[in-house]
Amino acid sequence: MSLIKNALAYSGTNIIAQGAMFIQAFILRALLVPGVMGLWNLVGVVRGYVAPISVGVILGAFRELPILKGQGKTAEEASCRTVAFTASLAEAGILALGITGYGLWRGGPQVWLFLTAGLLVIASRLQEAYITFFQGAQLYVPLSRILLINGLIYAVALPVGTLAAGLPGLLIAALIAEMLKGLWMVYSGKIRGVSAGWGFDKAVFKGLLSFGLGYRVADYPMTLFLMLNLLWVTWFMDPASLALYATANGLFLQAIDITARFGTVFYTRILEDYGKGISKERIGENFRVFIQIALLVAFPLVCWAVVSAFPILVRQVIPLYDGCIPVLLILMIGGFFIPINHHLFTIWIAEKRLIPYGISNFFGLMTVGLALIFLWYVLGGRQLYQVAQAAVLGYAIHFSYMMFGLGKELFGLWGALKIYGQVIIASIWTALVILYSGQWVTMQLTFSQDLVFSLKTTSWTLIALLPLIIYGLWVSDGYRLLSRQWRMAQG
Repeated sequence: MSLIKNALAYSGTNIIAQGAMFIQAFILRALLVPGVMGLWNLVGVVRGYVAPISVGVILGAFRELPILKGQGKTAEEASCRTVAFTASLAEAGILALGITGYGLWRGGPQVWLFLTAGLLVIASRLQEAYITFFQGAQLYVPLSRILLINGLIYAVALPVGTLAAGLPGLLIAALIAEMLKGLWMVYSGKIRGVSAGWGFDKAVFKGLLSFGLGYRVADYPMTLFLMLNLLWVTWFMDPASLALYATANGLFLQAIDITARFGTVFYTRILEDYGKGISKERIGENFRVFIQIALLVAFPLVCWAVVSAFPILVRQVIPLYDGCIPVLLILMIGGFFIPINHHLFTIWIAEKRLIPYGISNFFGLMTVGLALIFLWYVLGGRQLYQVAQAAVLGYAIHFSYMMFGLGKELFGLWGALKIYGQVIIASIWTALVILYSGQWVTMQLTFSQDLVFSLKTTSWTLIALLPLIIYGLWVSDGYRLLSRQWRMAQG
């Protein structure tokens, strides 16, 4: 039941933080026209593209810390944290210098964008390290509070900076906010007993590197797989188009983060169970329950919330960005298929089977890439919503590959077919509800007209999704799990 408690805390507080970030996104776009917003999005693209470049020490720690905890090796946990922290920050400094150097080589006013991106990479890596330490210790309840405060800091700081000085103020506010977030995480780690100082142990480093480097090589295609559509728009389209697509993609990532965090709790719990020697059959059963709750219950509700709230806010607050509405609604269907929502790959990580993991990720990258190439060059699809369609198609093909490969190993052929069918039906069902919501069409409505329309949409889409959600609770035994957690909470 600690799994349910951690998952609810980690995902529940995240809803508040994501709500604040959701509001922030609208404020920023109300203050900045798409062309200027596209420059800020360029900072995010550079940061997102470079930040994952690593020899994988933190990734090695992400695997090792839960296993060491399961084995009761406290001293080894502390040493692992210190070495991982030191190596990761040194690595981030090198990356920041590279980004800044590239910006200086390009020259022009955009050099400040690259400098900001480099500094943000350092701040991100510090926070990533401490998030990993909290996750490895299964301290999800305090971590959820820390991330909530960090989310609120970031949500407030950026609009304030933008109001004060436009794009330069936004860049400065982002740096100050990330610095405050990092300091808060370091302090919180210290009082929770998961702090890390500066130090280096060659044996520990080699142990983390032996897995982490291979993991990083195998995992990097996954990073590109999930952002290739955004990189495509960055490369082939103008800043205004990038602003629209990045708005939709950013809100999509915010939405799926709610269920992805539940998956992260499950991920570290599986690694801890693996360290304890729990049987693979029991792990497979846990996977079945997790996937059914996440993709048949939780994620349809997330889709419903997005369809209900996002379009009216765009139309009434940032009408210049209304072209991102169909892009977001299409991307939401991709949430049923992306790996961070089903976490099937966890068993590969636990067993250090990096070759099949890397092949799977490379296959996913190729499916999205080929879908984009086919749509762009063969079908001539040059619209933003068509880029989103290509991405979703690639995600779906990759999910099929994983389910009939790794899923068959965990659930058996019949079990894999059953779960695969359930997810496909859930995605089609949800897609039809979104399609017939009427939110796809660009509409010129007054606020009162839009409010009435959106309230009607909110009501009937929830009713349309309820049979799917009830079915998901039934097949996953979700009723029993949630009611038991409720009874425990009541004493």
